[in-house]
Parts: sequence; C-alpha cells; structure tokens
Amino acid sequence: MPETVEGYHFLQLCGREAEEGLEFAEYETDIGPDGFGVEVLYGADTGRRHWVIKYPSLAGSSGQVSVTYRGVTMTPAAYLYALFSDRKVDGQPIVISSPVNDQYYLAKFVGPRITYARFLTKLFSTGIEFKQVRIPGVSVFDVSLMSGVFGWYIAAVEVPGPFGLAWASEIPGDDNTFQLTEAPPVFTADVQNGLGVMRFTAEDETSFITGPSETIYEALLVMQLPHDTFPDFMGVLSSDLTSAAIVSSNSGTTFFNQAFSDYEYRKNGILYAAASQQAPMNDFGLVHCRWEDGIALTAMQLGKDRDYTDRYADMDLGEMILFNAPKPHYEMRELAEHLQTKWAI
Repeated sequence: MPETVEGYHFLQLCGREAEEGLEFAEYETDIGPDGFGVEVLYGADTGRRHWVIKYPSLAGSSGQVSVTYRGVTMTPAAYLYALFSDRKVDGQPIVISSPVNDQYYLAKFVGPRITYARFLTKLFSTGIEFKQVRIPGVSVFDVSLMSGVFGWYIAAVEVPGPFGLAWASEIPGDDNTFQLTEAPPVFTADVQNGLGVMRFTAEDETSFITGPSETIYEALLVMQLPHDTFPDFMGVLSSDLTSAAIVSSNSGTTFFNQAFSDYEYRKNGILYAAASQQAPMNDFGLVHCRWEDGIALTAMQLGKDRDYTDRYADMDLGEMILFNAPKPHYEMRELAEHLQTKWAI
C-alpha cells in the first residue's frame, strides 16, 4: 500500500474490523400535522463519511509485525500512538481507504484521545473513530479504483506509441488507446488550474483523434469550447459513421438534442433537459452524459462528427473518463466532485 496519497499520509492499518457510515447535512421541518413538510439538503451532495476501525489484536511487541512511519520502524500499537499524536499537533488530515468501495478519502481523528486496553502482555485492543474532511482544491480520489472504466485520458505531451502517436488510457493494463493523426491536437500546458489540455482546432481538418470501439454508458469530459456561440456543428465525441454522442448545435450555446431515450446531461453537476444542454463556452466545465441503455460507438472520434467533412471542433480537452457499464449515481457524484476540485471548476 502507498505511504502517501497526494502528499498526505495513508493509514497503514486500515483494520480488519471497520465500520463506515454516510450522513448528509439537511434541514427538515413538518408543516402541520398531516405529514407535509420541507426538506432541504444544504451540504455536499456526496455526503460525509465516517469510520470506526477496531483493532482487537494490536501488537505491541517489537518481535511482531512492524510499521515504518516517518523513517522509524515501530510496532502497530506505537504507530497509531505516534500518528494520533502527530495529527493532533500539526492538524493535517490522513488518507483512509474505504472498506465499502476501496476509494480514498481525507479524514481526521474524532475526539481528543485514544485508549488502549491491554489484555495480554504487549497485546492491546482499541477502536478509533475517524470522519471525512475536505480541503479546498484537494482531492485524493483515485479513478483507477473504480469499476467499469473503459478509458481514462488525461492531457499530456504526446509520446510515440506502438502504432505511432497515441493517447493512452491511465488505467493500468488498459490498451484502449486513441491514435493521433499526423497533425494531432496540440498539447498546451498550464491552461486551467495549472494543468494542460489537448487543443483541437476546427480549421485544421487533421486535428481529431480516433479510438477503439465500445458501448459507452457514461462519459465525463473536462473541457471548454472557445466561442461565445457556436459558428457551426462541431463534433466532440462520435463514432466514425453512424452514432454521435456529443455534437454542438450550429448556433447558440447548447449541444444538439439527438432525442436519446433514457438520457441525462449535466454540466458542472446541474441537470439540463435534452433540449437545453448548456455547453461550456469560453470557460472550463465538466460535461457528464449518461446513456442508460448505452450508445454504441464504432471507431470513436474526438473532435469530429462522424464522416462529415465540415464538423470539426474547436475545443480544449483536459480529461475524459468513459464507462462501459452503467454506474450508480452516488459514484458519479463523487467522481464529479473530484474532477471539479482538481480542475477548479
């Protein structure tokens, strides 16, 4: 397991007996005696997690299993003691691996004390409570720990692949690679929140990339379209011939309504009707499309609409995640929170 995640210490003893809870901040009041009422969510739509981790058999003998913490090798009992003390002094959070979904979260100790019970010589038991914390601009969420990810693409300087220039997925062992043309989109550094993007140019008809074939159920793209209004149809994500997932209208500021069934479109977490899919114009946004029945994309294209010769895109694309399985809404909300935090959206 890692020692740190995004610079924060990763809890080395996540415990075999761990409880996890989820709570939401809400205001609720009844109106009259008949069951009518008002309920308002005023906290994060991803809620707040908390954990109780029990250590029924915590070794305190140096002859048993050890943990290295800040360069010092110590027993598990001493490690928790040292970690608790340091965090209370410096106020920094730690990273916990969820026993429910194996995802990473920032957390801190609850309460001003921990208590050990010794029931055998140099063998202790304790239970420690943690709660989730958030820091502006910081996310420890790990996309690679999610299931159903077909491809995860982050803008980077192009590097030669096995078949020429390629944009490879970040998922370990994933070969769902997009192939770049001879004059591909240009990597441009430090565009949004210190991060770079792949810059597509509509006037350059080779400024698009082709990829694998798959049925996609969720697509999340961090992007911007550098126009006040669309000058023409622009292809963002499509197949090479028949299916178009995301295409702009030829005027205004919305994506084209293709009348998908069981379809949802969100920009920056806000749900829009299919007839009013607000695009991120001249400002970065998180585009999230969900096809409940999936959309089959053969030989995917980024930056071009199907086989049209006049529907290329002007766009900055920083990150894209594609799923080939439908996902629970709560997981997508957590992923959206991560992307919006990372890209300062």
